[in-house]
Amino acid sequence: GESGSGKSTTARLVTRFLRPDAGTVELAGEDATAVEGARLRALRRRIQLVYQNPFASLDPRQQIADIVAEPLHNFRIGGRSERRDRAVALLERVALPADAARRTPSELSGG
Repeated sequence: GESGSGKSTTARLVTRFLRPDAGTVELAGEDATAVEGARLRALRRRIQLVYQNPFASLDPRQQIADIVAEPLHNFRIGGRSERRDRAVALLERVALPADAARRTPSELSGG
């Protein structure tokens, strides 16, 4: 969609970072606008936002491996070294060099 067409707003409604003024958002047969607590955390575990502009959405002080591992930390998956290993494996999976894990967002190409 074009700029201003509501893509980001729709994504924020689906992930419950915004509440709709009216209506509902249904995911897998469940009203996502009504879930709270543990059910909301479970919903957010299944869906995540991916921002287009890394310079506006990534912490410039964090290393890439820490940024990639953040959802694992937030959902209490694995220990610190296991999360880092998994992040490095994911970076390799998308053909980033091993040393990218130690870089900050500004040290990566925008492409």
